[in-house]
Amino acid sequence: MAEKLKVFLVLIVIGLSDCSVQPEEHWTSLIFWVPNHSTFFGRSCLRQSHHYCLHTYERENNNRNAILPDGEHLSPLNRSAYEHMLQMNFERIIRPMWRRINFFAEFEEAGGCCATQVAKYVHYGYSKQLTPHEYYEKLVDYTEQHKRLNFLRAYFDPTVCLNFIVEVGFGTGPMNNDIGFLRQQSRLAFPPAPGVHPRLFSSENPENEITFHWFKHNIMCVSQPWICNEGANDINGDRNNDEFRKRRKLNSRRKKQQSRKYKYPSYCQG
Repeated sequence: MAEKLKVFLVLIVIGLSDCSVQPEEHWTSLIFWVPNHSTFFGRSCLRQSHHYCLHTYERENNNRNAILPDGEHLSPLNRSAYEHMLQMNFERIIRPMWRRINFFAEFEEAGGCCATQVAKYVHYGYSKQLTPHEYYEKLVDYTEQHKRLNFLRAYFDPTVCLNFIVEVGFGTGPMNNDIGFLRQQSRLAFPPAPGVHPRLFSSENPENEITFHWFKHNIMCVSQPWICNEGANDINGDRNNDEFRKRRKLNSRRKKQQSRKYKYPSYCQG
C-alpha cells in the first residue's frame, strides 16, 4: 500500500511539473525616433540630429495608477508636493545630459530642456513606478543583453519601393504589431544619413536582422561616439585606454564622411 501511494505521489509531482506555465516575459523597450521628412516626429528629430533621437524607455505595468512606495500614504496635497519633488529631481539629472543622449524635446522647446523630458518621465517612468534615477538609468543603458527588436514603425516609399523605418525599439518581450504603413513584400531600410553605410533588411521577421548591436554601432555611435568609445554604461568613461584611441581614429574617419549621404536606387519592378 505504501509503495502504491509513493508511486501515486510521484506521478502527481511529474504531472504538475509538466503542466507548469512559465511566466511570460514582461514587455520593455528603449524606443528611438529615426529622422525623416515624412512623419511629424521624424521631421522634429531631423532638426536636432541626422541619425536618431531617443524617445523613451517604456515598460508594461498593470497598475497604471500606482505611485511610488514612498508616497502611497500621503495626503493629496502632500502627494502633489512629492510628485513635484520627483519631477525636479529628474530635471536636475537630465539637464546636463539630454544633448549627450539625443533626448530632445519635439514640441515647443525646439530641442531644449526640460519640460518635455520631465513630462516623459511622468508618463513613462513615474506612472510605471520608476524613480527619477531608475528611469534615467534605463535611458542610458546601452548594453546589448536583453535588447531584441520588439517595436518597429515604417512607411512605404513608392519612389524606391522600400519601407523606411521611422521608429524602432529594443528590449524584452514579443514584437509589437503596430508596424505602420509598410508593404510586406518590400524590404526595410533606415533613411539615408551622413556617415551611415546603407543596408537592407527583410520585412519578414525583422527582429532576426535588425539587432541593437547593429543599430548602436552604425547609427548611435556615429552621432554620439562616446557610446562606443567609453562603454555602454559609463558616460564619463576612461579616455586613456587603447580602445578609446582606436575608436577615436574610427570616428575621425567617420566625420570625414559626414557630408556624404547615400542615395538609395529604385527597387521597383516593372
